[in-house]
Amino acid sequence: MVKIDPRTRFVIYTVTLFLATHWPALALPNTVPVSDKTIHFVAWALWLIFLAKAWNLSLGKLLLLGVLCSMVDEFSQAIPVLKRHATMMDAIANVIGVTAAWSAVVASRFQSKQILEHFWVWIGCSGVSLLCFSISWTTWALSNRLAPTMILGSLVFMISAVRIRRTES
Repeated sequence: MVKIDPRTRFVIYTVTLFLATHWPALALPNTVPVSDKTIHFVAWALWLIFLAKAWNLSLGKLLLLGVLCSMVDEFSQAIPVLKRHATMMDAIANVIGVTAAWSAVVASRFQSKQILEHFWVWIGCSGVSLLCFSISWTTWALSNRLAPTMILGSLVFMISAVRIRRTES
């Protein structure tokens, strides 16, 4: 098996993601069994994980870069030539994916003792998990097809919070 350098893997994934999100008039077939919001969540969560493995950025820079890139990617789809559209719901799903993956990166770095102040990050991850889970049951989330994405985000944040809590013990 060929081993791919983490930076090369990140670049390949980023180019593929950009092409997929900017290909003119691209539409998902109706046979895809998940919401497109869930696809946005997973795509941007993977992007952040690849970025974190490729470059050892500080957590703040990692989160900021992830949120900014996911938002720019979504809103650049509104360029008329592409015959695509940008939506706030897709941007929200992107950001939830980025922040959920970020919480997993935080938890993995805690295990290697790179970060202090575990308690406050644990509180943050736990709080966001509860918030995502609570929002997933609203009519707003259901009508915008965000419920599965919010539940998935909630689970990732919850797992990160449990991993951080175990590190403190």
